[in-house]
Amino acid sequence: MIDAGELDPLGFVTDDLAARGALVETGEGHALVVLPAAVAAELGIPEAIALATDAREGYIGCGLGAPLLDGLIASVRATVPVASVTWQAEPPKLAVAERLAERVVVRNGVADVLGIAHGSATYVAGVFAWAAEADDRYEGLTLVAAHAGTTSEPDGEVMAAITRLIAGHDPRVIDEREARGATGAATVIARRAGEAIGPRLDEVGVAVARRRDRERDRIDEYFRSLVGEAQRPRRQVAREAIEARVAALRAEHASKLRDLASRYTLRVRLEPVALVAIAMRVAEVRLRLRRRKGERELALHVPPGARSPDALACVACASTTRAPLLCDDALHVLCESCAPDPNGRPRCPACRSSKGARSS
Repeated sequence: MIDAGELDPLGFVTDDLAARGALVETGEGHALVVLPAAVAAELGIPEAIALATDAREGYIGCGLGAPLLDGLIASVRATVPVASVTWQAEPPKLAVAERLAERVVVRNGVADVLGIAHGSATYVAGVFAWAAEADDRYEGLTLVAAHAGTTSEPDGEVMAAITRLIAGHDPRVIDEREARGATGAATVIARRAGEAIGPRLDEVGVAVARRRDRERDRIDEYFRSLVGEAQRPRRQVAREAIEARVAALRAEHASKLRDLASRYTLRVRLEPVALVAIAMRVAEVRLRLRRRKGERELALHVPPGARSPDALACVACASTTRAPLLCDDALHVLCESCAPDPNGRPRCPACRSSKGARSS
């Protein structure tokens, strides 16, 4: 339990207002604050205010339970913390990165390495909390990362390094004030987080279904016994009364099964906990992709410690692939799920959507 004496609501309020651009002068148990007009209008308070922990004449109270404190706390809870760091790990040697890039295989085309050089890149890592509820509750955390520009996905070795970095176990990290490049890939990693928890949710679904089936068998057996007893009364009972009793039991049985389905329906919630923009030095490879008479260039990145280049982002969904397939028209990169076509021709959702937009 937290001792209320350890809390500093006045300090929390002044720090939050200062972060919003306010000028703050603090004293013993009180503070004078000058707010930007937009912030004052948003909070519904004057631009120049005096704050105190307890409500007193001429001061706005910001102690526990005060409207101003509660409003600022609700605002903080509604936001996702975004940080920015620089990871000072050594980039891979160019010769090593080139050998890794040469292993990239395009399933229906050719990939040529045109050049390689060291460069800077920003990756966005997102920590997401998930919860799945039915008759029981399951919860956990998942980490997803993507290149801020290309939304490609680093390999397992780099993901493990990013996990250590976020946990504070890597001394080669420098904190920065602004989270550069974090917003561009935030939507993509949120969608990938949903895919990342898929295997765990499958396990949860199997466990829930097993308990649901066991409960259904118990309910079926219970009402089967009741119906049997109702149909064979120990004393003389009118047929109409027996039929009414059996009908009532069957209706109750059906109601219990409906409640069972609702109780064992899996409800999943996925929420972002934090985003981190990680600047680092990487090996950047220029690839030329060729299919039939078409060709295009593509940037491929090899982060520090990687054993393979980043998995390429599919243009048609949020997934990535290490065995890309190219569409015929624009040579879009497609993953295994978006590419298959029974006619042997790769269908491209990205091309179809652009054609539909032009025709409309």
